[in-house]
Formats: sequence, structure tokens, C-alpha cells
Amino acid sequence: MDDAFIQALLNQHYEGYRVDGTFTTTAYNNIVKELKDKLGKDFTKSHLMNRMKTLKLHFNECYDLFRNGKFSGFSWNPVTKNWNAEPEVWEQLLKEKPDAEKWRTKQIHNYDKLEELFAKDRATGQGAETAKETRNRWANEPNDAELESFIDVDRLLSQNEITIESFDNTRKDTGVKVSKACNKKSVQGTSSAQGKKRKLSVVDEELEIIKGALDNVADAIREGNFIFQNSRERLYTENEIYKELTSIGVEADSIDDCYLFLTQNQVKSRAFFGCPAERRKSILEKMMQQHIGKMMDGFRHSIHLDENLNI
Repeated sequence: MDDAFIQALLNQHYEGYRVDGTFTTTAYNNIVKELKDKLGKDFTKSHLMNRMKTLKLHFNECYDLFRNGKFSGFSWNPVTKNWNAEPEVWEQLLKEKPDAEKWRTKQIHNYDKLEELFAKDRATGQGAETAKETRNRWANEPNDAELESFIDVDRLLSQNEITIESFDNTRKDTGVKVSKACNKKSVQGTSSAQGKKRKLSVVDEELEIIKGALDNVADAIREGNFIFQNSRERLYTENEIYKELTSIGVEADSIDDCYLFLTQNQVKSRAFFGCPAERRKSILEKMMQQHIGKMMDGFRHSIHLDENLNI
């Protein structure tokens, strides 16, 4: 089920139903339908979000230990699903982080796909704030404070973390402005004066209006992002290339040549990253063979010219 769920998340990511690191309501609806069709079981958005939280916790721990930390020399094996490194590298890590011992034998499946989904958020800190942290941050802001983006609202609404007391159509930089959001549990425990500001039916009606408006805005941004992303060629950084070479297990005596080859040729880099992760090493070997073959042809041609000149 995890395999099918993670692939479904990637499919929605590729389709553009993910804005600022957050999957839209449409994305979850599509995933629920896809999993029901594939697995024949009933899923809800809540089930999926809870499972994704668990998957992200495992990924974050591995990413912080083996990718984003100060210790290098680790690579994830797509066959065994384990982290590999030389004994001295493990020893250095375990001196500072003894809890990492479990990852010597514990598997993490689909790490390459999880990295594609969540590595950017982990590296930049985007999306790292939990719903509880968001509510606490808002609680310390003045009333009618403008939210950072409609994504904050959409995420908390989708998790049933907040209700909306009123909706102001005033548009500023973010395009959405609402009055202070309140935790449902805290609303139930407030004074009668606060609790009777709006009848439940009115709140529900306004909630549906807001959710509909947010979906429309999300779809518009999704389409704009999709058009923009497809209108320019992807450029891969030196750091991305080197990390991927170590991740797929390129031999130490070959990694320098492969790195120089890919960093000097973005067309080859896009072809390398464009194929499935499990095929990248094989594709790279063929690229390098062709590259070496061309170099040898040029070398032989140069020798032939020199011989002719000597004659």
C-alpha cells in the first residue's frame, strides 16, 4: 500500500496538483480514487495524511542523518533498501548519534521517491511547520492579521484543525484575508458570548464558500506553475549531480569522470535524471562508453593526420 500511495503522490506532483509543497484538495481526491481502484480498499483523506506524516518522519530522520548532515559517504541501496557506508564512516556517525545504529539493518523503502517528494522542503524548511505550530503562531498575532498564504488556510481546513468565523473579500498581497482562526476544541470551550457569534449552519456555509474559492485559486496557480515549469529547461546543480552519483553507487575510481562529464553537459544531465532511478547507473555507463568511444575516435584521427603530415 505504501508503494502505491507514494507513487500516487508522485503522480499528483508531476501533474502539478502540489502548490508550495502542499498537495491540493484535488490531489487527495485523485489519490483516494486511484488507491481504491488499485487496491480495492476504502481510504479517506485523513488516512492518507496520517500515513504521509509517518512516511515523512522516517524520511526526515534519514535525510538529516545521511544527506543533510555533516557526515558524508553514505548511499542508499535500492535493492536492499538499506544505507551503506564504510565501517569507519558508520563509527564516526555513531559516536555523535548512537540512535542511528538502527539504520544499519532497518530498511526504508522508496527512499528515492520520498527524496524527490520531500527533500526540497526538508532542505529549505518549507512545509516543516505543523498545524499545531501554525495555530500557536496565529494565536500570538493581532486580530485580523493577514495569513501568509491561502495554503495555510487550506491545509488546516483539510485537517479539520480550524473553523472560519468570517470571511473578508479584501485582497492584498496574498490574495486572501480572514479573521483570526480558532481551534475547534478551543471554540467549544470559550464563553457563550464568543460561541454564539455565528450559528453552526452559517459557519458551515461560509466554510464551503471558502474551500471552493481556495480550490479555484489553487487550480489557477497549479496551471500557471505547470505552464512555467514546462516552458524552461531544468538545470541540475553540481551538488545534485554529485549526490545522485553517490546515491546510485558509482564506483569511487569512476565518480570524478562521471561528475565532470555530467556537469559539463546539461543535455546529458537531463537525460540522466529523466530516466527512472533504478536505470540511471546503466544509462550513465552507456553514456560514458559513448563518450570514451568518441574521444578515442578523435585521438586516432589526430594520429592519422600526424602520420600523413610526416609522410
